[in-house]
Amino acid sequence: MLPLTDFNDPTKGTLIHDECLFGVEISVCNYSGKVECVPRPTKLEPSFIYTWKVANYSTLPDLCSSPEFAFGNHQWVIILHPRGFGSEKGKSISFHLQLDDTCVRDQVYTEWKLRIKDQIHACHCEEEGGRLFSSTSMSWGWRNFLSLDDFHDASKGFLVKHTFIVELEITRVSTIRSFS
Repeated sequence: MLPLTDFNDPTKGTLIHDECLFGVEISVCNYSGKVECVPRPTKLEPSFIYTWKVANYSTLPDLCSSPEFAFGNHQWVIILHPRGFGSEKGKSISFHLQLDDTCVRDQVYTEWKLRIKDQIHACHCEEEGGRLFSSTSMSWGWRNFLSLDDFHDASKGFLVKHTFIVELEITRVSTIRSFS
């Protein structure tokens, strides 16, 4: 707040006879609005990892989801568009992470890594995300996660015997609680 040279300068009047005085003013008002508790996102050691093995790629519908899994007192799913979504339909494989709670009261900030595993060379395709999930914003992801050309290229090892592996690694999480 104050440089030490100014604090020790006798002409400034801050320190007199080796003493100083500090004051704090506290105001109390009647507040009837919303209060939120926002803890700092916690880095998870070790990270939470969810693995989804997706079989029979050629027979998948245009929209499918992983089995529901629990993490941080919430239910989650990975949404998959195996042949792309929106402007990326027919061009890329698309993914979204979705908060799948039917009654979401809190907001959940999450940081994660989503990857399609290279089953041959271990050169995985990975993207990182960070998002505040709430009842009005339940999912987030990538329309162009990986091009279908690269995904179908057998030498790249993503799709092996009509099966691929998706891995979600949650690295940080924080639940924002609302109070009335």
